[in-house]
Amino acid sequence: MKYKMDSKDLRTNLVLFQAVCILLHSIFSLQHSCLGEKQHLQVYLRIRPFTSEESKRGESQDCVTIEALDTVLLRPPSSPAVSNIFCVNTSFSYQVYGPETTQRELFDGTVKDLVKDALEGTSTLVFTYGVTNAGKTFTFLGPDADAGILPRSLDVIFNSMEGQVFCGMSIKPHRCREFTRLSREQQAEEELFKRNLFRQTVEVMSSIKSSLSNLSNETADGVKLKVEANTKFSVWVSFCEIYNENIHDLLEVTPSGAPRRTALRLSQDIKGNAFIKDLRWVQVDTAEEAYKVVKLGKKNQSFCSTRLNNLSSRSHSIFSIRILRIEDAEMPRVSTVSELCLCDLAGSERCAKTQNKGERLKEAGNINTSLLILGKCINALRHKQQTKLLQHVPFRESKLTHYLQGFFCGRGKTCMIVNINQCASMYDETLSVLKFSAVAQKVYKQFLSLFLTEHPFCLQTQLETESSEVQEKSCQLKTLTQKLQTLKEELQATHVPSEGDREELKEELLELKTKLAEEKEQKEKAQSHMQELERELTQVREQLAQNQLVSEQISDQLNQTEASTKEEQERMLHKLTDELRAQFECQQQVSKEEVDQLRAKLQKQTEASENQIRHLNDKLQEQNLLCKQQHEDWTQKLSQERETSSKQLNDLTEKLSQKDQALDLLEANLKQKVSNLKTEEDLRRLNSDLQSEVAFLKVKLSNIEAKESSVDVEQMLKEKDEQMEEKLAELKKASEDREAELLKKVLEAEAEVASLQKGLQAAQEKREDEECQAVREARRKEVERRKELLAVAHEAIAQKDAELKKRAEEISR
Repeated sequence: MKYKMDSKDLRTNLVLFQAVCILLHSIFSLQHSCLGEKQHLQVYLRIRPFTSEESKRGESQDCVTIEALDTVLLRPPSSPAVSNIFCVNTSFSYQVYGPETTQRELFDGTVKDLVKDALEGTSTLVFTYGVTNAGKTFTFLGPDADAGILPRSLDVIFNSMEGQVFCGMSIKPHRCREFTRLSREQQAEEELFKRNLFRQTVEVMSSIKSSLSNLSNETADGVKLKVEANTKFSVWVSFCEIYNENIHDLLEVTPSGAPRRTALRLSQDIKGNAFIKDLRWVQVDTAEEAYKVVKLGKKNQSFCSTRLNNLSSRSHSIFSIRILRIEDAEMPRVSTVSELCLCDLAGSERCAKTQNKGERLKEAGNINTSLLILGKCINALRHKQQTKLLQHVPFRESKLTHYLQGFFCGRGKTCMIVNINQCASMYDETLSVLKFSAVAQKVYKQFLSLFLTEHPFCLQTQLETESSEVQEKSCQLKTLTQKLQTLKEELQATHVPSEGDREELKEELLELKTKLAEEKEQKEKAQSHMQELERELTQVREQLAQNQLVSEQISDQLNQTEASTKEEQERMLHKLTDELRAQFECQQQVSKEEVDQLRAKLQKQTEASENQIRHLNDKLQEQNLLCKQQHEDWTQKLSQERETSSKQLNDLTEKLSQKDQALDLLEANLKQKVSNLKTEEDLRRLNSDLQSEVAFLKVKLSNIEAKESSVDVEQMLKEKDEQMEEKLAELKKASEDREAELLKKVLEAEAEVASLQKGLQAAQEKREDEECQAVREARRKEVERRKELLAVAHEAIAQKDAELKKRAEEISR
């Protein structure tokens, strides 16, 4: 009975040993698989409601319909005016928030859990995406009466750490995930900057109080943190924008009338994480102070009115919250540094619809290119995960993607809030946005493996972890081999009662031996792999040291060249200024002499023109006097002729009356004579006499008529008067024309003087421009020289980086 119990115990031990070997085999197989958990990029969809103007225009054509809480259907518009390429209904699966969704509901369903993760030590990224006028800034900031995700996140953070805020400034975040300790002088500088910054918030204090009161009227949100009593939290915030591919600090205090803010540089730490150099971080103790920073940054941000949006963001804004968990406030010790990064991306635009020009067109081009590169990075990540092949992800082609590279490569959690506009005229843009977000939703992050392929600087950490695991597994193998030997000894010592049991035990032992051999082979492979990695690490370290030496040499050369170029620039500038001053003085003297000559000529011309005007006036006066005398003479002659003609008429009328009387008498005599005459001869004689008398009377009448024609002389005189008046008018006209010509000459002379003055000014401006151009040319040449030196240095560094990347890829393979 005792013998049977021993064999049963032996069999159970063998089964346990077999299970341990299987577990070890699974552990070794996990070395070549992904070391982290897959986590998909979280995508949420928000639909903007219609405005009153859009409803009047007939934009509501049921293009966007919510079929379920996680499905949205996009239909093509019925209006023929809308350019429609696709003519089929398309459905997309997201967590959908409709037009009736409140800001609080959206925050609770999307960002609140990420805020909790940030408080617990995990870095998170939240960014809004969509076309222009889709409601991104409303979702991000919101109005004072209805706050967006950023103010609500600040409210949750400070409600959660109530009574546990570290108010000191002795510890400050540094670079990406690091921190630095500040001296007393540095703390005083931070306090002064914060005080000066908050002085600018006097104008917006009313809106800050109203928004905070609206948030406090709602139920106070907070997260229960499982922390010790001596744990404190230090909160630092920053606010920047990416405008035209330049990074600007929105908290930078610039004097009034100064140009645009200085452009900041994007750098990398030793681990390859991107950070913004010289970006201002402000320590905040309450949600009110943090909201002051938000308001100041929003005031300095680039906004402008376009055809589609009255208040359009012209830059990508990034608000970062760094939370430092500090243990033991008396002797501060930082345990974790987490970051909540909130990005409001500018909307993509179509120039055909916005009709932007000039600066607005340039801004739209830069916005569209950065969003296009973001789409390329998302597509490359998705393709890389589908094919499981190494592929370049173009993060460095844009400042936005370069800065957010760490979040997409496993540094923390990422959330995208997609905003769409359900207008029929925006159907094409809405479809492209939904397609992009559908691709982004399928992207997942393998926290360690993907991060290592993108960052070759983490090889050392990978080697350390693998070496520790191999050591642990080797220890486990030693213990297992010892157990196996003891079991063998026990088997040899025992006597098996039956041949069947003995054969079973032999088979089990053979299986265990084969498994042990496999495990040994895997161990030898792992050790050889570790040795290769160590060699590669030593080579990488040597190359890094060489790169550092090369960079130091290049920096020394650059410093020397900068010093020499500065001296040369100063010499060149002094020479150019002296030469330009001498040329300017000579030209000034020449121009003064020319001006004096022109003044003398103008004075002579004016005197001559005045003399001519006087001479003409004298002539005109003489002509006027002559005309007046002639007119008086003609009037006298006309009056005399009139008197004589009137006397002659009177005489003629008297003579005619006398003749008439004589004719009457003759007729009476003739009648008497006719009555007295009886013969024909007398009648003929009388007839001839009468005819002669009639002829005589006709001659008399013709003379009288000739005299009467003298009356027409008056008309002739009148015509002569009119001709004289016309001549006088012509003379007046000629004098006026002459005066006008003289005035014209005077004006032309004045214009010549003005043109000469303008020429002098233009010459002076030209000289100034030539001075500026000479200075610019000297600076440009110096910049080109520096660029060439930097290009040579960058090429050397790029070659080294390429070699390092190749070796990292070989190692990863």
